[in-house]
Formats: sequence, structure tokens, C-alpha cells
Amino acid sequence: MGRVVPDTSFAPHDAGEPWASLTAEEARHLAGLLLFRAAAVAPEPEVGPGLVEVTPIAGDAFGIRVRGHTLTVDQPLSDGGKDTAPTPVELFVAAVASCAAHYAGRFLDRHGVSRDGL
Repeated sequence: MGRVVPDTSFAPHDAGEPWASLTAEEARHLAGLLLFRAAAVAPEPEVGPGLVEVTPIAGDAFGIRVRGHTLTVDQPLSDGGKDTAPTPVELFVAAVASCAAHYAGRFLDRHGVSRDGL
């Protein structure tokens, strides 16, 4: 089907018909907006750096909580996952790359060199 359809079986006025469907991209965007709004209304307690909590979501997907931020990892379809998020290895590589970019940018700033092309 290629679309996310909310389960509306609890609403008798829908006569069993779904009331909305979203593309996968639209569903991810909506989920992100909902998490953003939820954090604004009821911020989670501040936790110190270093505490990471991993909880299962479904199948090979896991939620990762770090200082009130939520990340998701999953496996590609070819490895039995649903490909809803980067793999843990991809997230690890992205973390190392973004760390290198951050410190390289700071170095360039300290020495008055443009970050263009970083």
C-alpha cells in the first residue's frame, strides 16, 4: 500500500473506513512534530550527560533516549528490519563524523579560517 493508515476501529462513525493516510515521510514528519510539541508542553527531567536508555519499539527498531532527546535505530529490509531509521552502525558513523566536523569547525573559527567546504 505504501501509506500509513491510522487504526480507527475505535470510532464507530467511521464505519470501518480509515479517516486518513500518510506517506511514510509524512508520518515521520508528523511524529517528529508531535515529539517536539510534547517536549515543549511537558519537558522531561534534565538528566546528566552519559545516561543513555535504549528501549524496544517493534521488531529490530529501538528508541534511544539521551538527555530528553529521542533517536531511533532499525535494520534495513534486507536484514529483517523495517528500515524506519538508520542502523546503529550508521548512527555511530554519523556521530563520529559530526563530532569531527564540530571540532574542525571550532578549530577553523579559532584561527579565522572560513568553514566553507567543511
